[in-house]
Amino acid sequence: YKAGTRHRFSGGLARKNDHDAFGRRRTEGSTLEDQDLDEFDQNVVNLGYRYGAINALFNVQFDLNYIDREYTTNRDRGTRFLDYDRFEQRATLYYNLSPKTAFLVKLSNREIDYPATPSGSPDRAASERRASIGAEWLATGKTTGRIYVGSMRRDPDSDQFNDFSSADWGLNLEWSPRATTTINLTATRESDESFILNSSFIDTKRVSLSWNQFWSRVLSSEVAVSGASRDFEDVGRKDDTTYSEIGLNLQVARESHVFAKMIYADRDSNFDVRNYDKTIFQVGFKYQR
Repeated sequence: YKAGTRHRFSGGLARKNDHDAFGRRRTEGSTLEDQDLDEFDQNVVNLGYRYGAINALFNVQFDLNYIDREYTTNRDRGTRFLDYDRFEQRATLYYNLSPKTAFLVKLSNREIDYPATPSGSPDRAASERRASIGAEWLATGKTTGRIYVGSMRRDPDSDQFNDFSSADWGLNLEWSPRATTTINLTATRESDESFILNSSFIDTKRVSLSWNQFWSRVLSSEVAVSGASRDFEDVGRKDDTTYSEIGLNLQVARESHVFAKMIYADRDSNFDVRNYDKTIFQVGFKYQR
């Protein structure tokens, strides 16, 4: 909502019913017994306010983000201890060099809380602060990008976990050398909530590269590769995961598509029992208006 030339407000509500995929989070499970997928309900609330005219030298953006996740299956097997809520406050200052290029300074604070902690396990609740500088640009009609570097510090509530500090960085580049070709490069460092009760969180570094190509008006393809390194803090576990994907999409009518896709995933862990690989084949129909 634009209230004049200097005030812009935004907000959103979302409700998601989903499950952790096999091989991820607690659903990696045990080979000794079958178990249902770990399903959850997740509520998300976002509020934002930006001050400054579009062509002004400075803009400032304030964001509030809240996530509440509650598991609905396997609660007697431990998923109730994975419930969490997270509240983030973020401020970003933009120095606009031109309508298409800006430097930015970003500060954020995040509070993570776990409503239930099993007896004898440390509380994984924590406070997390980030500070970074960066830039975003639309240099030409062919290239857009955003990059930032900074620092992150996470202070756990429990004295059984160590304080954690590290570099914080992110990169998102999109290059379209022609109207039919798009190449995306993304690299981030993130903190994920841990499903291992004696690990305070997961320090995750990701990189991905994708190529989308329209071969004709009705035929397109996508090729993507990605990798992630996940360090489970305080327990010494490290997983390196790679994904490869190739897909074709055929438009058979104005709003109808058929597609085929193959995905290969491989995880190499220093805990050998957690190594796995899988290949997924998908053929489907999509209707989109």
